[in-house]
Amino acid sequence: MHAVVSLALLAGLSMPAGAVAEEKSATRQHLESFQRVAFGWFMDARCGFLPAAEAIELEWHFESAFAALKDDERTVEVAQIIRESAEEAANSGRYACDAEIGDLTRGSVTEGPKLVAALAHEPFDPATSYAELLSGYLANAASASAIEARCALLAPPRRRQLIDSYNEAAAEVTERLGAEALERAETAAKATASTIARAHCSEAMRPFLNSLFVDLERLRRGLSRMRAAQH
Repeated sequence: MHAVVSLALLAGLSMPAGAVAEEKSATRQHLESFQRVAFGWFMDARCGFLPAAEAIELEWHFESAFAALKDDERTVEVAQIIRESAEEAANSGRYACDAEIGDLTRGSVTEGPKLVAALAHEPFDPATSYAELLSGYLANAASASAIEARCALLAPPRRRQLIDSYNEAAAEVTERLGAEALERAETAAKATASTIARAHCSEAMRPFLNSLFVDLERLRRGLSRMRAAQH
């Protein structure tokens, strides 16, 4: 029953069969495995099946696998489509947070390390790996804050909301990741923002700015998971 349900769910993720069919067998297997891990991750983000420590590992394996697939020109486009399709499917409301989806999500916890190992990535280190992932989110969030401070592209209420969210996250970063991590991220972000000419602070930058602010929410959720896992 579980296998049938899993196949049915994955069939709904709009994976581009033509593109995948052109890849070699091993690469195709990696993409199919990534599809399952991605769907499991986004369903857990919505439903909260996993305890914090397992959710942390699943997120790290998902993001590490995605980064590895993006670095390969054969898989970069398909991996992006899989990620977007999995997120859309998980948030579409088509799938309930029920026992069968929970089993599928827990299966992705087991599959994630195997996929990352197959992609020749370093294994998860509980002492450093998640902190490094959050540091990446922090760098983008700090860049978004610095660029918005220079360019003022967002409507004032939205700007205030995001800056307040960033400041709250920054306070917890100091506690969880250390003051040095925050200082490094903000120093680099301000240096980058200072190179942007005022004439380039245009509407064309807004999508890029919004994409950076996405990592602010990822950072906030990650800090929450880290806090929960330590209790």
